[in-house]
Amino acid sequence: MKINAFATAAVTFLLLVSCHKDVKNDYQAEHDKMMANFKTEYGITESDKIDDGLYLKFTHQVNLDSSTALYPNGTSDVIVDLLGFLGSQGVFEATNYQDANDNGIYSEQYVYGPKRLDIRSLPLGLGVALLSMQEGESAIVLMDHRLAFGGYTPALYEVDLYRVINNQEWYDSVQFQTYKDSLHFHDTLVVADGKTSFVKVRTTGLTKPVLESGDWVTINLSGYYVEADSVFVSSLPGRNFYPFGQESEPEELVFQLGSQGYPVSDIVVFAIDKMSIGDEWEILAPSEHAFGSTGYTHPTTGAYLVPPDMDVHYRIKFVGVNL
Repeated sequence: MKINAFATAAVTFLLLVSCHKDVKNDYQAEHDKMMANFKTEYGITESDKIDDGLYLKFTHQVNLDSSTALYPNGTSDVIVDLLGFLGSQGVFEATNYQDANDNGIYSEQYVYGPKRLDIRSLPLGLGVALLSMQEGESAIVLMDHRLAFGGYTPALYEVDLYRVINNQEWYDSVQFQTYKDSLHFHDTLVVADGKTSFVKVRTTGLTKPVLESGDWVTINLSGYYVEADSVFVSSLPGRNFYPFGQESEPEELVFQLGSQGYPVSDIVVFAIDKMSIGDEWEILAPSEHAFGSTGYTHPTTGAYLVPPDMDVHYRIKFVGVNL
């Protein structure tokens, strides 16, 4: 009986292994079929292969000599527009408003336009392909599941590489200074951490309330990314992150001091404590006074509403205190 039990267990094990292999082979066959479909649709050939399971087909190239060509490195930030396709599911990511709208994935709770991304945060295949692209080039990147998101599902991206940022500190400094000078922020708002924000008083109110943690306050608020690069905007201010994606007047917002969250950041609370009711201020703040190195992501979609290390520009009107 023991021998029969052992034999039965062994046969069962072999059957399970065989079934697992069959399922795996089925997944791989479907994966390979999707890869082949992408290649046919986009005219990708073996001459476009740059690594195992990775293809790069240029749609626009920049002819520069090696002394002027600007390529990303392994720690660069890149500014890109992306249109992403996942297997047979179709478009799953679009940074451009029109692309999102045309493919039925538009969301009002998303800030559309080129994205600045750490190359290390991208799917492995896309990051590797970008290392072979110069600033100003466009391409199609096809990667198998190992270089994408797994699950035996290949991915394809249409990529426009607008900027390569190899010196992030310098780029951020130029962006902030250009934005500050263009919108004429001159007066400083000194915060205890030694970092300086800037203020522009538009309207002066009359009554200065004494505020305490737990008070409910009403303000009108709009928030903008500090973006002076023409890749992002043709005129200032930058793109709205509040209200969502709208170029509009500040929106009324009621919140409790001490328990505030997006879109209110530390610098808004700091400013309100110094404002009179009726005051209208504009604040230009470094990221350390706003959403910091983590940024802020939408609680359900996970998309960045404020990217990491993003300096911000607020327009604030102090409407009142709700007692």
